[in-house]
Amino acid sequence: MSKNSGSFSGLEFPLHCYGEDGRVKPPILLYLTAFWLCKALLLTLISVSMRENTTALLTVFYPDVNEWYWHLVPALPGLVVALFVSFNATLRERQVGDWLNWVKPLLLFGLFGQMALQVKTIISLQGQFSWTLSVSLLISIIATLYIWRSRRINAFVRDARDD
Repeated sequence: MSKNSGSFSGLEFPLHCYGEDGRVKPPILLYLTAFWLCKALLLTLISVSMRENTTALLTVFYPDVNEWYWHLVPALPGLVVALFVSFNATLRERQVGDWLNWVKPLLLFGLFGQMALQVKTIISLQGQFSWTLSVSLLISIIATLYIWRSRRINAFVRDARDD
């Protein structure tokens, strides 16, 4: 038996990690990380859908409008990655270059940018404790470590390169 107990075919990952075409599927945490980066955009969509007071929700999370604008910057790599990964089969059929090679660097760029903004906010608060900032920074750090070390994301990107 190989080191992957229960694996008879020598696959690198369990069978549920592969699609019908035999390629490695993107992990759920890749999508969650991309959506985590897009939280400023998601809050914008939710606040616009509120008919009574559209700015109420945004002022809770972003009291300063400039802070909201800065948080849209890391959201763009997350949105691009979500689109790339969602349309990977279509892009693969049309042979659109090495688009998937940008997934990991874009996510890391967005996460590092988001962490920099969170640290900037902590510094501007002069180290005053905030649960939302603490949890947000912790999630960003965990997501960065996951994206950096994930064998499955590396296999997903490598699998797309093998075309």
